[in-house]
Amino acid sequence: MISEYQKFLEEQRILPLDNWISFIADHSKPRLSEVRKQPHIEHIKNLATDYPGVYIYYYENTCLYIGEASNLGKRIVQHYDESWKENQTGRNYKQFPFFKQYRKELKIYSYVIENDFDRKIIEGMLTRILQPTYIDFRLTN
Repeated sequence: MISEYQKFLEEQRILPLDNWISFIADHSKPRLSEVRKQPHIEHIKNLATDYPGVYIYYYENTCLYIGEASNLGKRIVQHYDESWKENQTGRNYKQFPFFKQYRKELKIYSYVIENDFDRKIIEGMLTRILQPTYIDFRLTN
């Protein structure tokens, strides 16, 4: 089934990732709460855009995380913030420790997809194809 997903995404020109917008996000710098506009945060917001779509985090050649959002810029900045938040408990906080492991320069790919249903399907297909490390982390934590 995975090869069929890949073939479909290639036919739709969603793969390869060369067709996506990509940029480096520096997760090594903490957000300073007393500073309103911070260059590295504004950089992420500007490059990620305010459009809906799917995004992929990479560190070196490893796919870390795949997600979808109605506002790519806001969601990617939220992940940045998660990498610096204190650990909390509960189902919705599992990814905080995951992103803390990657306080580094990360490559982010984003692809605009307007339709919410399509975003979720494509996110699922990409997750099956690329096998992000977050899957293993989520299952063991």
